[in-house]
Amino acid sequence: MRLVSGFIIAIVILFASPAVRGGNFQYFITGGVAYPVYDKELTNLYNAGLHLGIGLGYTLTDQLMLLGNIQISNLPLDKEAYLKSIDAFEKNNQVEEGSASVLTGSLNLKYSFSRARSGESLFLTGGATVARFIAGDILFSESVQNDVIQTVIDGKGQSAFGLNAGAGFNVHL
Repeated sequence: MRLVSGFIIAIVILFASPAVRGGNFQYFITGGVAYPVYDKELTNLYNAGLHLGIGLGYTLTDQLMLLGNIQISNLPLDKEAYLKSIDAFEKNNQVEEGSASVLTGSLNLKYSFSRARSGESLFLTGGATVARFIAGDILFSESVQNDVIQTVIDGKGQSAFGLNAGAGFNVHL
């Protein structure tokens, strides 16, 4: 958790720095759909959700940029699949809450195959990523002989560090 917190603080300081006002910086906003694809449990128990992110790039040379970004994704719990996974899929049993959040921060180098801000170009990127997965608490309601018994199933959290690499295509507007 300390590693995630330190990484996020470093990126926030970078964004808030007075030096950001210079011409070598570019801001990025990302958004879209997040898909749960990490492992079978995540894929089976969570649905696609929303993804948002912000980033800051610093141009080192005409073709090389240092990028920092923070992203968050929300994955809603598939209630039917969850009830089946705990063998409690009956018509009166219910679950509420339980969505998962994935918070990531990364620091990357981006190599562009054309000069900075000169138009469309292919690029390669790679760097380090810190991620925090947080599954929310689940309220489980079970019907037992005309009574409803509610249980809170504690969520779980996990942090990970990794390396990333990718390729893409820039279109400057």
